[in-house]
Amino acid sequence: MMLIKKIPLEDTKKLQSIDEFFTKVHCLTGLDLYKVKSNYLEILDKLTRKRLIDEHFFIRGAYDKDNLIGFIRASIEKRSPIYVIERIGFIHCIMVKPDYLRKGIAKQLLKEAEKWFLENNIDKCEIDVVSKNIRAIKASQKLGFKTYQNRRVKQL
Repeated sequence: MMLIKKIPLEDTKKLQSIDEFFTKVHCLTGLDLYKVKSNYLEILDKLTRKRLIDEHFFIRGAYDKDNLIGFIRASIEKRSPIYVIERIGFIHCIMVKPDYLRKGIAKQLLKEAEKWFLENNIDKCEIDVVSKNIRAIKASQKLGFKTYQNRRVKQL
């Protein structure tokens, strides 16, 4: 039986194998912009520990017994003061281990984040998806996200 819960501090290292996969997907872009430092997992662990106690961040894990099989990182972001909607939810990533894909885990993680957004008076959220990650594009569409912008990068 799967359980979604706040990731305890002692489990932050368990995110590393999933984070490694996530990073490899970003590296598919071929852009130096997404090249990571050699100690990126250590940096991510410190950042995750800090964000677990920050009220503007939401990090939850999906567990199969004691096995962390996926997670979501989300936050409430301030937008430019020119916009009517000044705060928006942002999904930094939804990751599920390959053996657990297509079992509704990403959907359940997203529902928990959406509930948290609504509790914080946020009624819209965004997610960035790597353009070469067709599986993630299809999954985000299935989860209700609409494309409104394509971000471009140019090497100078």
